[in-house]
Amino acid sequence: VLDHGFFYENDGSHYKPCEQPYILINTTDDQVKMLNRKTGLVDEKTFVEQMQLLVNRVLEETSYSIVFAPHIYSDFKAINVLLEKVHHSHFRSRIVTTPHVQGDYGCNQIFSAYKNSNLVIGMRFHANVCSMAMNVPSLGIAALDRVTYVYESLGLPESAVSIDSTLSDVLFTKLTNPKNYGTLRVDEKLLRERKQRSTDLYASVLKKFKLS
Repeated sequence: VLDHGFFYENDGSHYKPCEQPYILINTTDDQVKMLNRKTGLVDEKTFVEQMQLLVNRVLEETSYSIVFAPHIYSDFKAINVLLEKVHHSHFRSRIVTTPHVQGDYGCNQIFSAYKNSNLVIGMRFHANVCSMAMNVPSLGIAALDRVTYVYESLGLPESAVSIDSTLSDVLFTKLTNPKNYGTLRVDEKLLRERKQRSTDLYASVLKKFKLS
């Protein structure tokens, strides 16, 4: 069955954190330290260096702004680390961080920022799931194996990017080819079928236990 995040629908909230077209990045401090059952422990130093390189390349070689979206308070630490190598001039015009807000109101506000982005680069599982659910082009930073699996299960294996010395190059190549953004979206027909299959299974379980 699909994760519940695939059933997320924005309540109509409209929040666009900056006027320019932007790439939204969700980065974490905790997940890079967890064990990936497919590839083992991630080299945190490599991850930070590669993401710092990516941020600078986006700012220096494209017209995109960058929006960071923290989900929990510790994500601010991860964002701050990535910005240590950024020239101070970019902070005034090209870098934005979404608010740290909670509950349904906060969810709808933050994911409005996702929905209005040109492309999402997500590390947390639900940063990727909700982007796919809203039909936003997305790339997953595969610190954890579940990010890889969710893209593979929906026919997008190339959208989950491994953390190694090629991370920056792979992400940059994909995000600088807007004509290919269609290949970074889940097929809507497939997603509808998977959602129906999931709700049918939930309904059958509830009926079996006489809960519906």
